Amino acid sequence: GGRLGASGIFDDVEEPQAVTDSGGRPPGGAGTEPPGIPSPALSLGAAGALPFVFLALASHLAPIDERDLIRSVLMAYGAVILSFLGGIIWGLAIGAPFGRVCRVGGAALWPRLGIGVMPSLLGWSALFMPHASGLAVLSLCFLMVFAVDLRLTRSGWAPRWYPKLRLPLTAVVCASLLAGALS
Repeated sequence: GGRLGASGIFDDVEEPQAVTDSGGRPPGGAGTEPPGIPSPALSLGAAGALPFVFLALASHLAPIDERDLIRSVLMAYGAVILSFLGGIIWGLAIGAPFGRVCRVGGAALWPRLGIGVMPSLLGWSALFMPHASGLAVLSLCFLMVFAVDLRLTRSGWAPRWYPKLRLPLTAVVCASLLAGALS
């Protein structure tokens, strides 16, 4: 039976079944999932964190009259990346096998897609706040999305390597946003 509360929206259905070929083997190799973080995800994730670090440093080192603009750019970049993370949640929900999320007329899909939309709405809302509070709110939002990502992984909706990628990226992002808030 399905709970639809925030703590259980991704664990109210059976575990995903591994895709196998006609011989019962996973397609393309010995396992259904790479043993570690795939290098494209690691490289692109790290590259995506660089603007956070650069802008956080610039918010402290740039001339005083340029710091407001730098904090605005940091907030905008944070909102965009937060929205991207919400899109990943949405994609995991709609990318699941049809029967897994569309039982009972698709009712199980509503909360999953709703959770995926929240980062975009919260990130956009933070853009209307003063820099210090907006950057702090964005940092909190990244932590909340990470908590959702952990839940997704534990319930089998996201790959096991995903939190290993997200944890250091989330730490860098939150530290950068908070550094910008304190500048």
